[in-house]
Formats: sequence, structure tokens, C-alpha cells
Amino acid sequence: ITSDCQATQKITYRISGIGIDQPPFGIFVIDKNTGEINITAIVDREVTPSFQITCRALNALGQDVEKPLILTVKILDINDNAPVFSQSIFQGEIEENSASNSLVMILNATDADEPNHLNSKIAFKIISQEPASTPMFLLSRHTGEVRTLTNSLDRE
Repeated sequence: ITSDCQATQKITYRISGIGIDQPPFGIFVIDKNTGEINITAIVDREVTPSFQITCRALNALGQDVEKPLILTVKILDINDNAPVFSQSIFQGEIEENSASNSLVMILNATDADEPNHLNSKIAFKIISQEPASTPMFLLSRHTGEVRTLTNSLDRE
């Protein structure tokens, strides 16, 4: 940050807010002479998506020479959370000889990364089916819908 007043007088820069003088302390620091703000710690968007820093330019008497500036620092998301299924076991039922493309169940999972962002996009995939000979089910990559691939399911 810089003040136009520094051309005519000595200016000292100060910052305050969460991550500075409020918990968690010391995440952001300022060079009081240059106004350069730096980050000193790793931040997690899922814990704190943004910080509001109050920036001040002070004269030699410690008085504001300009109106305080509110600086918002948005923490950008990285893909640091794996999707989590809403339950550990999903159990579906379907009558034998049901029509092909019949809905068996819908799988559900969530991701703690930023909503509506590529990092929180979930894709579903079947890893294996038993018996393994002929695939009997299709899993929609985007919706989690499990459907029959055939109309010849036979319990026996």
C-alpha cells in the first residue's frame, strides 16, 4: 500500500484485522516503511476463504493521513480435498428381468473444495463388478446414477 502523502512527509504503514492482530495472529505482516504486505503462513481456504485487512497510513504523530483502506484478500482454492461418499456402503435392489436402463440407485458424494469450481467437481466410476464376466450396470460419471445395462438380470 502507498499513500500520496509520502511525497511530502514521513509515512508509517500499519495493518490490523484477523490474521494480523486478531487470531490467528501474524499471518500477514507489513513493512512499516514501504507498505509492502507479506504472508507468513500457509492458509486454508476451507478454514478462512478471505481476510479483510484494515490498512492505515500514519504521519509522524501517529495520525491517519488518509481514510483507512479495507483490503480483501481472497484465498484461491486448490484441489486439496478428496470427495467423500455420504455413506460407506450403498445397497441397491432391482427386480430380476427389469428393463435395460432401469435406475438401481443414486450414489452421493461431496467435496470440501470451493463449490461450483473445477476442484469440487465429482466424477463417479465403477472399479469392478461381480461377477466380472459381463458388465451388468452402468454408473453415470456426473450424476452418480447406477442403471442396468441389460434386461436379463437373473437372481439365480
